[in-house]
Amino acid sequence: MLLRTLVLILMSLFAGGYFLLLSTPFIAAAETISIDGTGDSQLLLRQLGDLFQQQNPDDQILVPNSVGSGGGIQLLLAGRTTLARVARPLKPKEQAEGLQHQIFAYSPIVFVANLPTPCLQNISETEVVAVFEGTINSWAQLGSCPEHKIYVANREDGDSSRTVLEEKIPALKQIGQLAGRTIYSTPETYDTLNQYPYSFGYLPKSQVRKGYLTILDFDGISASIDNVQQGRYPLAVPLGIAWKGELSGLAERFVAFLTSDDARQIMLQMSVMPALRR
Repeated sequence: MLLRTLVLILMSLFAGGYFLLLSTPFIAAAETISIDGTGDSQLLLRQLGDLFQQQNPDDQILVPNSVGSGGGIQLLLAGRTTLARVARPLKPKEQAEGLQHQIFAYSPIVFVANLPTPCLQNISETEVVAVFEGTINSWAQLGSCPEHKIYVANREDGDSSRTVLEEKIPALKQIGQLAGRTIYSTPETYDTLNQYPYSFGYLPKSQVRKGYLTILDFDGISASIDNVQQGRYPLAVPLGIAWKGELSGLAERFVAFLTSDDARQIMLQMSVMPALRR
């Protein structure tokens, strides 16, 4: 009698679809993470996030507008972002607070010019210093360019790209009053330079999109991946991801994805040198 009752219960469950439900494999819930921080890797990580989402359609990668490396670190420490975009090494104090960091790429820093005619392809270290100190203030003093004021776009003290330039070109740090206008984010710098003819400035190459800007060689060396890799082009900023504690879930999977062949291909397409795999 008991056996017959059990058989009837199982038949009822099967007929009602419950058997199928119980046998269905567990499906992980969709996840969303935010990666806040520097504008130096903003465009690149949006491209990488889009590719990751194509491969993992139930997950979402958010890459908000720039708040700088320091801003991303502060959001991370406050628990308001999952990962932080940084373009500098972590400071000892940040490491002491439990933050970890992984460099995933290096982006050349390039000098760019918005010139209506292709009159300049290269700028020397001496000329760069002279432009930022204001002793060269007309495009006619460079190459075969026309007589026109140079509108200089500079970055604030402590900016990652400016820091790299001052390390590699020490004379820049000795300038008391820099020429031009100071801009406080990489995306805004790109927009300003792209908008105004006869402007001059510098950007991570990964942030230079199609537009009116000419990327200049520096001391006769182009900012190619090969030249950066071989050390011939000296100006490059490290692009990294920071986190607090142990990685898990979507954050862990996305950080691992940054070293994948697919991610490295996107980096190369955007003129960024992928970091060596661990």
